[in-house]
Amino acid sequence: MAPQAEKLVNPVKARMQAGEVALGMPVRLARSGDIARIAKTTGHDFIFIDCQHSLFNLETIGHIASTALGCGIAPLTDLLAAVLAWATASPTLAALTTAIGNARERLTALRAAEPRLTLATAHATKGLEFDHVAVIGMSEGRFPSPRALADAGDPTRALEEERRLAYVAWTRARRSLTLAYEPDSPSRFLVEAFGLAVIDTDGTFPVRA
Repeated sequence: MAPQAEKLVNPVKARMQAGEVALGMPVRLARSGDIARIAKTTGHDFIFIDCQHSLFNLETIGHIASTALGCGIAPLTDLLAAVLAWATASPTLAALTTAIGNARERLTALRAAEPRLTLATAHATKGLEFDHVAVIGMSEGRFPSPRALADAGDPTRALEEERRLAYVAWTRARRSLTLAYEPDSPSRFLVEAFGLAVIDTDGTFPVRA
């Protein structure tokens, strides 16, 4: 007789069905499956593997996820979290499918072959170039992200990652770059790169390429 497959229990689903709160832990820098065991020991129901703000490869993600399943907690990634967010407002699979389809139709209607304005995060612009670029939010308290630094197991490494993202955003411009910030609190990255003496006091700093 063939051995029966072990049934996996989703603690997040179980808690939601019971009307309870599920407790999760974000994972951004840890690369060992031990982080899943720590999450289980500290009473968490799931871990959120942040693929967008980390440098995980598929092997690392798979190792952490499989360890989490073995510990009895649920591994979530960006995609699964997005589906879960949609699903909470949809009582059935058919309703969820219809909602996603309607959203796709709205997005398709908004797209243009050659848009005059592109809104994107610093992550999303990697490898792209534009004639004119305006980077919004280059203020201390927003960039670097306080949340990214607070959640990091290694704040020094997280700060370097935020600095690298700033550089990515600035170097997307072919002809002109404008950096927008709070006049009384420019980002430390602006101060490091240009110095307080040359930063305008009106909250914008145009840089010509």
